[in-house]
Amino acid sequence: MHPDELLEQLKASATPRKARNLDIIHAVCREQHERGSSDFSVATISRIAQERGGPVKSTIHNKTGDDFKGLIQAWAGHTGGATRKVRKVSENPVYAVLDKIPDPAVRGVMGAVLAENKKLRGEVNLLKANTEVVIDQRTVAASQPKDTIQILPASTGLTDSEKEALRYAISEKLMQDEGWTQDDHGRVLNPRGRAIYKVGYVTAIRKIVGTHVMPADDSSMCTALSTSTTRVQSGRASIAVEHVGSGQAIVFLHAAIADRRMWRHQVSVLGGRYKTIAYDRRGCGETHAVDAAYSNTGDLKAVLDHLVPKGEKAILVGCSQGGGIAIDAALEMPDRISALLLISPSVSGAPAPETDEVTHQVLKQIEAASKSGEKDAVNQLKAKLFLDGPYTKHPRVQGVARFQFLEMHRIILDSQGISKMLPPCSAWDQLRKIQIPIRILCGDLDVPYIQERSRWIAESVEDGRCEALPGMAHLPSIENPEFTTGCLEKLLSEVAPVRTAI
Repeated sequence: MHPDELLEQLKASATPRKARNLDIIHAVCREQHERGSSDFSVATISRIAQERGGPVKSTIHNKTGDDFKGLIQAWAGHTGGATRKVRKVSENPVYAVLDKIPDPAVRGVMGAVLAENKKLRGEVNLLKANTEVVIDQRTVAASQPKDTIQILPASTGLTDSEKEALRYAISEKLMQDEGWTQDDHGRVLNPRGRAIYKVGYVTAIRKIVGTHVMPADDSSMCTALSTSTTRVQSGRASIAVEHVGSGQAIVFLHAAIADRRMWRHQVSVLGGRYKTIAYDRRGCGETHAVDAAYSNTGDLKAVLDHLVPKGEKAILVGCSQGGGIAIDAALEMPDRISALLLISPSVSGAPAPETDEVTHQVLKQIEAASKSGEKDAVNQLKAKLFLDGPYTKHPRVQGVARFQFLEMHRIILDSQGISKMLPPCSAWDQLRKIQIPIRILCGDLDVPYIQERSRWIAESVEDGRCEALPGMAHLPSIENPEFTTGCLEKLLSEVAPVRTAI
């Protein structure tokens, strides 16, 4: 089939966005043909198409990109081009000489001679490079010897996450979970009394990160914050809220698979310049609720009414489902919201996504484990999908970040669940109504359809932009808190001036 005919056939059943991407790929392929190039590889076509606002390489390679690949292959077949780049292999001139010698014995001797020749030429070149010796006879004043080694405090350069990982390594919680004990010499002993970590292990870590030891019941996994914790009543729920600072209010909305602790670093750091607020939704963290009818935007409104002065607008920062709630709030109460900063957001009313094969298999495993009541398996599979990313080696994210996710999500798995949530508004078809700035961050290791959806949301609103976070998946605030805080600080400088309440 001619590429032009295939294009019209594919566009007949495509969405407007997909039809536009098909047109871009078609135009790029036509230009490749017209300039006499036979390179119709996905890497080349996607690179040129992306520069024109078309689909990226990962989108074309996904299951949902079959139509894009089919169009590229049609052009390659029509023009006699190649869909894979031909690797250039440089021929060794030594082999070219040896191939012309038919006698194996002579060929072996000649090979040894050529190898020795190459070695000697290398030695000659080394000698040539050192033939000129310069002796500087100028007198100089004697200088005082300097220390060649600078000793720094052991904790210098450690991030908050690295310090917390060390604290957890000697925490009472870990000792209790593993059945280990610590002795007076700083050793860690197994249940049989044998040392698994040598003398000085515990005391050395305490000297590095301080004398604070995480108690067994401390599940926050985060440095103590100078925050205030309060409770806000919303219907029949007592919502746990953490807040700090003053000035422009920023409300953090967590993902459905976490709780407010995923924002601990952001709340603490940004609280020095803004009024930062984070709360646990029903069924998560420390919020208490009975199974009564409610809405997520209704609970958000209760928090705003309690902590944001009347007449002032808040900035919402939301991840995943928290981002979807932020979008709903911008539509339902535009007079209360001034900007949205979203990370891999969902959106209410969106059609069911077309999942790629790898993601589909993980989701099937999660469904099977859920039906059989295997909560630990569900927890680990969710970590693989959302913390690591479906296409990365498992486990990619380890240490304190992984423990924090598993601990937060386990609370959700163990909760009875809240089943009477009122359906939100369908924001999918109303995104054009949102006039406030929307900035979206999305990890390039996240689930492919979530990346695609993030870009689509940014393109569908009046003032939107989507930026990729390299090397991160669905939960960057857990995976790399410091980097995520820096990204949010940059975006906040665009959408809100720093001001302090008097």
